[in-house]
Amino acid sequence: PESDHRKPSLVKYQKSLFLDHVTSALMVNLRSGSRGVVPEAVKSHFLYVSHDLAGHLGVPRVLEKLEDLWWPTIEKDVENYVHSCVPCLRRKGSAGHRIKPPLGQLRRGKKPGQSIHIDYAHMTPSSGYKFYLVAVCSFSRYAWCIPCRSDTAATAARALLYKVFLPMDFLPDNLHSDRGTHFCSATVSEMCKLNGIKHTISTAFHPQSNSFAERANRTIKNSLYCMVNSPGKRNWVDCVPHVMRSLNCVKNKSTGVSPREVWFGRKSEFTNANGDSMTATSPKVFGLNVAELAKKVEKLVTLSMAAADKSGLEHFFWRFSYLKFHLETIN
Repeated sequence: PESDHRKPSLVKYQKSLFLDHVTSALMVNLRSGSRGVVPEAVKSHFLYVSHDLAGHLGVPRVLEKLEDLWWPTIEKDVENYVHSCVPCLRRKGSAGHRIKPPLGQLRRGKKPGQSIHIDYAHMTPSSGYKFYLVAVCSFSRYAWCIPCRSDTAATAARALLYKVFLPMDFLPDNLHSDRGTHFCSATVSEMCKLNGIKHTISTAFHPQSNSFAERANRTIKNSLYCMVNSPGKRNWVDCVPHVMRSLNCVKNKSTGVSPREVWFGRKSEFTNANGDSMTATSPKVFGLNVAELAKKVEKLVTLSMAAADKSGLEHFFWRFSYLKFHLETIN
């Protein structure tokens, strides 16, 4: 119609537009593949679902969640929506500001589940829960968040065994934590000893040495805060599953793939709008296909992390050289 302000923009893509033969939905062919065209009337709904209900993710991750959908101004609209989100502005503040990268890299695993980093976080009491324990795989970046009523050593050991290790069917070679008394105790030490796990501890007064858990903590806490303080206030404990699903299913900047893909070799059914294309004639064949894909993903993660490490070091030395030159000029 004449009142449709999108018409000039859609004319530009008219040769790429087509109707899906199964659903009769309007689609567009782009370089990245076919996407569903979102009507103006429901655009705000998709922005709300992919940001507010997905743990208040940043612009790149929201765009990734909308990768199967399209409208002419999607990138600009997502950026404006995220940057004008009141809960995000209240909570995150300067979290996105550039910081000086450390020299060197943290010790991490060479396969999923080999090295797990843990930390506690204090939260506003809700339904008897005042803390949560976060555990992060340093290789895949897959994270777990377990609400806890206390931050004791026994609680940590129980949460790791019954909420992480047993459900995921693995035992790590290394468990890394800070020097808190809830981790440096006989209970945690005994659990590690009985299960053949090496327990390493962060350097004193240097939280960067446990940055996998620290960074996950910050992201999880920000997401929970934003969800709880969004319209229709809810319990932070009830928000945890939604936040963790979102964080584990979006692409990680360092690895190049989502944590879930590294662990399971498949994308989430929640985020894969086109359906999972991996099928097989029998469970055995399906398992072999997943195993083969997992090997390829692990190789990709290793290469991506090596590239990220190189980029981080290059940036550090560039900043150091610039500062040194500036000081010499002043003197």
